[in-house]
Amino acid sequence: MKRWLVILIPVLFVLVSCSQKSLSLFFDLPSQQPPKQVSQTIAVTNEQPAPAKPQTVTTQPEDEIPLSVVEMESTKTWEEAEKLLPINKLGQPDWALALKNSIIQPRNAIGGKRTPEFVFKFDFYLKGPSPELDAFFPHSTHTQHLDCASCHPKLFRYRGTQITMEDINAGKYCGFCHGTVSFAPGPENCGRCHTALAGE
Repeated sequence: MKRWLVILIPVLFVLVSCSQKSLSLFFDLPSQQPPKQVSQTIAVTNEQPAPAKPQTVTTQPEDEIPLSVVEMESTKTWEEAEKLLPINKLGQPDWALALKNSIIQPRNAIGGKRTPEFVFKFDFYLKGPSPELDAFFPHSTHTQHLDCASCHPKLFRYRGTQITMEDINAGKYCGFCHGTVSFAPGPENCGRCHTALAGE
């Protein structure tokens, strides 16, 4: 018998009798265990105008989209979609609550992937004509469903924009969305931005 067969046969016998774990020491074998699901947490703040304690939101892998999102994405008209949205005390859609309750899961582009990992947490007050009229602006709430480019620099310069209620009521700055797709400026909503008026 050839010498190499004398060496090869015992080596093959040992390899065949080894467990998957022992073989993986010598060879790059595919894993027999399913990949672990990894949850990601994001610190966000409430939609309420006053700064609040951060909450934790757990995102789901793309293949585990909540049924509520599937239902929302299958609507064909605004009327159908509106029926699925939570409503605030004024009867308007509450987008922040819809996001929090996973009724909507915005994507970064049409047909794109959802990217909930980015939340810009720079919440601040815009100086008003008097301290009680300082306006709270929560980046953290807005960046859960809007990209920075949705507002900057098209609607707002990055710093130093002077905003008046006249501008907002005319559909400029905040009024581009507030009063169209989000809660309207008006006496019933003053305290949502001017938190001192709401006693917060």
